[in-house]
Amino acid sequence: MKLKGLIFIYVLTALTSCAGPMNPFGAINQNQRAINSLNERNPSSYLSNTNALIDFFPSRQNWHQSINFKARIFDENGLGSRRKVRFFYNDKDISTQILEVATKNISKDEKTLTYSIENFRLNLEDENKISVVYQRDEHSSPLIKHYEEPVCPIDSVQKVKDLGPFADQKKTFSSIEKISLKEGMNPSLLAGLIAQESAFNPKAISWAKAIGLTQVTSLAEQHVIEKHPDWPRYEGLSDFSYPMVKSLILMGKINKDNEWRLNKEMSIKGGIEYLRFVESYWSTKANKDIIEKVFPNRPEVYEDVILASYNSGPYRVKKSIFKLEENWLESNKLVEAKKYVRKVKSYCFHFSNSSESYAPLTASSL
Repeated sequence: MKLKGLIFIYVLTALTSCAGPMNPFGAINQNQRAINSLNERNPSSYLSNTNALIDFFPSRQNWHQSINFKARIFDENGLGSRRKVRFFYNDKDISTQILEVATKNISKDEKTLTYSIENFRLNLEDENKISVVYQRDEHSSPLIKHYEEPVCPIDSVQKVKDLGPFADQKKTFSSIEKISLKEGMNPSLLAGLIAQESAFNPKAISWAKAIGLTQVTSLAEQHVIEKHPDWPRYEGLSDFSYPMVKSLILMGKINKDNEWRLNKEMSIKGGIEYLRFVESYWSTKANKDIIEKVFPNRPEVYEDVILASYNSGPYRVKKSIFKLEENWLESNKLVEAKKYVRKVKSYCFHFSNSSESYAPLTASSL
């Protein structure tokens, strides 16, 4: 990892772990309240006044790998020598630190300012509120842009456009898309789930004896076999120890012909089947009422609940929601589930959004 990326990660860790007396907390909180106040008004009013635009690359936060991060500011009227640019991380002004770790570049026409940070990685366990504020001068209205989290609807049709770190898995991606579309599942979400579960290794096995691309456990398998009783199953496998199962798979004794979870297409279908079981669990009236009561007017939480349930089981998720309500993912019983949900959503979003090109900002972008 390059030095700038390491320094930036250190800065973010330091800012979230301690706030000594030298940290101007009061002023930072005032600035953040001013940003929120402006957002509560009409955001288009200050955007049109400044004739400016802020964007990020990648376009949304990436939680599954290090990235070369960019924040760009375009001002059709010219950046101006009295411009002010501020960066905020979790309500803390980190502008000074950004200047220390980012490469800054101004275009020849002096209309575009780019901040670049190599090997930038966000911590999965932290809240990552990142905002950029731009003012042409002290008399101009500020333009505020928040770096948004990745999104991944379960039932949307989001085809894979970018294979990311799995460029050698084109055939598997093709199977995922074909089967997902037939089953009414978001292809990019399933690809993201598989990327996180098994990294596209069809022979993957976990300590919990979850097997194959979609890492279906023996317990979860019961809900799949109800719909596919004719699929091959290796007799007594659930009673074997993890080392024994792993050895038998490596030796080829347990294989795609006698265990459906090692068959790529069946594993994909089985993963979808278990996701649908989880969906049906949360679709009952009693459970829907719980979701609507705890998360009113927040339909985006549904995907998080489904993915966390796939990872840790619906009952454990339900207990956490009862106990902690909207802070359910902060449960010490769901530490891994929180990371899992974020990584799957991140893979999903970035699979479905090509990152090959970064178009120049112009007046037509406003």
